[in-house]
Amino acid sequence: MSGREQAERLWSNIVELGPRRLAALGLIGLVVFLAVGLGAYYLSRPAQETLYTGLSREDVARIGGVLKDAGIRFDVSADGAAVLVPYGNTAQARMLLAEKGLPQSSKSGYELFNDLGSLGMTSFMQEMTRVRALEGEIARTIQGMKGVRAARVHIVLPERGSFRRDQQPPSASVVVRTEPADDRSGAQAIRQLVASAIPGMKPDRVTVIGADG
Repeated sequence: MSGREQAERLWSNIVELGPRRLAALGLIGLVVFLAVGLGAYYLSRPAQETLYTGLSREDVARIGGVLKDAGIRFDVSADGAAVLVPYGNTAQARMLLAEKGLPQSSKSGYELFNDLGSLGMTSFMQEMTRVRALEGEIARTIQGMKGVRAARVHIVLPERGSFRRDQQPPSASVVVRTEPADDRSGAQAIRQLVASAIPGMKPDRVTVIGADG
């Protein structure tokens, strides 16, 4: 039997199933596809992510106490210098710890460069470290402002060396927890601060969000 005859027989068998059975088979196939896709996503997703690294033993103990009181599960790395939390809990945990003035020993600003060597570092790693350091330094400055209890800064910079005409300008988002909680008087000052710290950024590209919504 030729390949063409086999294909014709297969097609005739499929047609004989009728529209209802074909629809049911299609629905089953879709469900299986979605189940496999979701399963692969959750299996490939890390169970935990690093909250902070480069911590002293004292900070690890303090952070553990705060997270335990807040009901956030955590783990400590084998070398005792990093704290890990379940995937998706990082932002909540960092905001909570920032309110307590923790960590005190974490390398979150320009100290990140102290332990880095140029050997083996790619340009991407250097750029990511630079952005993280800048975010940490700006967050520190914002947390020093009156009425701000905690702050997190996220910066998005355009790719260096890109000649695309539709290149997006730099942008940033700032999450702050203020005292009182509904105080928004410093939002414009924060926008100006962030914009002035990042070349090419305009204040209207900075979004300031309250941690309580």
